[in-house]
Amino acid sequence: MKKTSIALSFVFILLSVNHSYGFIENRLQWWQVRLAKLEAERARVEASGLAPSILGVIDRDIDRARAIIDVFEREMNHDGSLTHRTRLITDADIAAEAREVVPPLCSLRLLEVFVRDQNGDDSMTAAREAVARRIDELALRYLGAKSDELAARIMREDMRADEWKTLALEVRAGSVIAGRTAFEEQAINGTVAAMSVKLREKNNTVNGRELRTLAVDAARDYLGDCGEMDRSLDSAALAASWAWKRKEALIERDLAALKRIMALPGIPAGTPPERLRQFLRTPADLEPVLFRMHDAIAAPAPTPAAAPSANPGNAALLEIPALPDAAALLAEIAGIRAATLHAITGRETIGFAGDFDVRIRGIIERGTGAARRVFEREQEKVRAIDEKGGPRPVMANEQEFNRARRLFEEQFAVLDECRARTVALAEIVSDAKKMPGSDITARYRYLLERNREYLVLAGDLIAASGPVSRLGGTGEHKRYGLCINGTSELIRSIGSFLRIDAGDRPYLSREEIGSIRALTSEFIGSMQRIRGGIRQNIAEYGRARSIAAGAEIRGNERLKEKIAQDDIDAQRAHAEECVALHKQFAYGEEMISRYAERYVMFLKEARACAVSPELERALGMNSVLAAIGGFDGKRLRMERASKRYLRRETAAALARLQTLLRYYKKNGVRLLDLPSQEEITSMESGLGTDPQARIDAWTMNEQNMTEIDAKATQKLSLILSRKRTARVMKTGTPAPASETRRTITIHDPDISFAVPAGWAEETVGYAEAFQGVVKSFSAGAGGPSFKLVRLPMENDDMKEAAESWVRKSGCELVEKRWERTPEEEYLWIIGKDGDRNISETCSLSRDGFTLLITGKTSRERYPRFRAYLRKIVESIN
Repeated sequence: MKKTSIALSFVFILLSVNHSYGFIENRLQWWQVRLAKLEAERARVEASGLAPSILGVIDRDIDRARAIIDVFEREMNHDGSLTHRTRLITDADIAAEAREVVPPLCSLRLLEVFVRDQNGDDSMTAAREAVARRIDELALRYLGAKSDELAARIMREDMRADEWKTLALEVRAGSVIAGRTAFEEQAINGTVAAMSVKLREKNNTVNGRELRTLAVDAARDYLGDCGEMDRSLDSAALAASWAWKRKEALIERDLAALKRIMALPGIPAGTPPERLRQFLRTPADLEPVLFRMHDAIAAPAPTPAAAPSANPGNAALLEIPALPDAAALLAEIAGIRAATLHAITGRETIGFAGDFDVRIRGIIERGTGAARRVFEREQEKVRAIDEKGGPRPVMANEQEFNRARRLFEEQFAVLDECRARTVALAEIVSDAKKMPGSDITARYRYLLERNREYLVLAGDLIAASGPVSRLGGTGEHKRYGLCINGTSELIRSIGSFLRIDAGDRPYLSREEIGSIRALTSEFIGSMQRIRGGIRQNIAEYGRARSIAAGAEIRGNERLKEKIAQDDIDAQRAHAEECVALHKQFAYGEEMISRYAERYVMFLKEARACAVSPELERALGMNSVLAAIGGFDGKRLRMERASKRYLRRETAAALARLQTLLRYYKKNGVRLLDLPSQEEITSMESGLGTDPQARIDAWTMNEQNMTEIDAKATQKLSLILSRKRTARVMKTGTPAPASETRRTITIHDPDISFAVPAGWAEETVGYAEAFQGVVKSFSAGAGGPSFKLVRLPMENDDMKEAAESWVRKSGCELVEKRWERTPEEEYLWIIGKDGDRNISETCSLSRDGFTLLITGKTSRERYPRFRAYLRKIVESIN
């Protein structure tokens, strides 16, 4: 509503003044009123508690207002006439004329090449060819051979259409940067040669206007025949492309992983690289290649001791242990391998492979350790007998013992090889998904540096094309206008790359994200300065064009366009500066984030009765904020007030901007650099929303921090008091036998709960473990049961994860609702299966996981089962 009233008042000023004064007087009066308001506003802000940096925004707006008023009041007087005296033209005259005429035409031609659409362009073809060559080079380096099919798949599957478009633009821009000077010199020499031929027909005697016409025509002819110039793209342009640097890093990472896959035992020699790449995408496809080991396992029945009749003289017998079920061990390893490969994200710690190796070794030791120890003991017995000397007693079953031992060693070798391949594959898959945050930061830094070069190039070409306004004719002027529109598109395109890619965020630390934001903020300032220079050059071009045309009316129209463009630019610049400054006030967001992290840590300490000095201090001061170093309430209030002010100013500037756009469109005033609706919407959304975080059952924001802090601190104190009381009661007064309960604890995330007496823990099978089941309990054969399920939380949506799991377990959702234990909120889901059994599930969020306590029973047993399950849920800690 406020924005609408601002726009209506602005329209009223425009319309009320327009009936009494001309265009220039209208705008002059408006800006004089605006300047007076700005000066009064500056005095008010200076005396308020707002951030001092706001004064800089107001000062720049005051400077813009004074500059625009100066344009209105200044006399415009230009003279661009040419001489008409005929004279003898020398080679030096020809060269001088060519050097004045050709550079702006060359710059215009290069500007066209730079800003035109890349789709279907020669540069797109050149970019594809350059990428294919580079992929072949990388394949030779990593794999020792190139593959057309591998390159084709990478280009088709790994590179999006927008990435190809960016690559084509960068290849063309790089070529323009590298070949600009040489191209201009060639054009000058070609123009001089053509002019010399034409002048000989006129005995080298012409006037100034004719010489200019000869030069312009010769330059146009030469540049018109330079279509091949578009194809002469610099070979180093791809290497300099920031879009390719990011893609190349991902391709190199994949090829390095392919090289390691090729070195794995069991990979057939000569496997095509594109097939290896498919293995990398879906490691499960490697199962039949790397882990088909069941046929190599011999698992005979244990060899019995020799019967008395087959043991003459009661000869000594060696104990032959039962050989392990190696096939079952391989199947167990396969299940763990599948779950681990599925869970790999690339953000694993350095010791990931070692920990995984220890886990697999533990499985092998569990299955083979008993047999190995028996074999070692019996072999030690034989060695001890041999060391005594004398006749060696006969071992009745030594031959069978040795055969069983060899079979055991073969089994162990196969299991150990499976372990080595499993760990190697997991390490390869993890490395193939890693992306160091420092590399990502370096690429963003290069992205901004390269984009700054493109903006500078665009500004240089526009400035260098400006003298085209004095050459006469309409063709170049139309082309110049199209190029300006293309430049606006280019700048908007560059602006779209200033956000951190969602795929890069998980690999970046908070400090790295802050570094990228700081670089981006600095780049935005450079971008605005370059853009201001471009607008100034465009305006200068417009004035020069008006003067060259010699039409007073058109000159007035150009002045209107200059005034209108200055109007638009001033409002846009003010809004952009307000948005940019608003983004710098991130103290509240940082404090809320740090508070949320500290509160989660304190909550765990309170629940575990492990009080740190920081928690003790926070409880003593009745504030978690006291434990956050550097908290400054005065700064928080100042930034909150400053952001409110900047939001109001942005809304007012955008309202004035949109009103001006409609006004100038209605009055037929042509503008070269118009902000799009998307750009205006982007500025509106750039203000974002107030930061907030979920603190237990409350939502904390900048305004209610102290209020929520008091509630959260009180809850921590209550939890700690309750836990301490429970511990005293537990050690001092045992619970009645009828209420005896067993506490179950798991880690990652930390959680414990009590299981009622009479409920037995069951073994979790491979299939259940793969689905996330970590604990299973039942009340006896045919009785009710419940399971503890741990699921990784995707998209921070516990509800979605819980509902999906219930459906996958074969149940239909009947009812769901949010409930609370004394300490936390959880989602309760009731369902039924096809046999009319009832399932009940409690879902809660803990440390990035969704935890489910879920059970199923018949309708007749449901009331008792429900009571049991509620007691379990209420015991969660």
